[in-house]
Amino acid sequence: MVRFFGRRAWLWAVLLVVLVFAAYARVFHAGFIWDDESHLTQNPCIVGPLGLKDIWTTTQAVYYPLVLTTFWALHKFVGLLPFPYHILNVLMHAGATVLLWRVLRQLGVSGAWLGAALWALHPVMVQSVAWVTELKNTQSCLFYLLSISLFLDWQEQTRVTGIFRRQRWFVFGLSLGCFVMATLSKPSVVMLPVVLALCVWWRRGRIGWKDAIPLAPFLLISALASAWTIWEQKFH
Repeated sequence: MVRFFGRRAWLWAVLLVVLVFAAYARVFHAGFIWDDESHLTQNPCIVGPLGLKDIWTTTQAVYYPLVLTTFWALHKFVGLLPFPYHILNVLMHAGATVLLWRVLRQLGVSGAWLGAALWALHPVMVQSVAWVTELKNTQSCLFYLLSISLFLDWQEQTRVTGIFRRQRWFVFGLSLGCFVMATLSKPSVVMLPVVLALCVWWRRGRIGWKDAIPLAPFLLISALASAWTIWEQKFH
């Protein structure tokens, strides 16, 4: 099984979460703003007669079905109360921060915790975290980093214990699944296969043709997501 952190490391992970919530505490009193209407408060797929089927089968130029599904599900429980939507965004950002720290640790980057903390608290993040509509950024980032972390787990487990263990390929499948969910949250994550290749190179100092085999499914998903997005934005 994948072990994300040791006992001591969990304390540092919790500290990252606390820092994120402290930095964004004022957001919890905010309401909805510009563009939240079209994505949430006046979206017929969420508050109107339409629903999940229309969310997933729409051919509009902007296609974020997993984000709208998250909005749809949360709306079923809390309606249009802004507070839970802001909580969700901050939670996504906090989770992504912890995952970034883990990825940096996996890559052997010194000062990984400080780097993750600076990333989490950088002012440029405010737009994504404080704006409900930008759940597409925080949610896609969470799945993006989780996919990278699981891929690095799979790579390490394969190197140590052999490539044919069922458990190892389960971890690989989880990584691939997270990439799919990231693309369904925001298609701009399609460059992930390149990032994975760079991670392989960073770890080993080299990259060979054999490394293209596990990257092939990621490249296929990336190509399909790119083609779909280009087609939608060109013809709709």
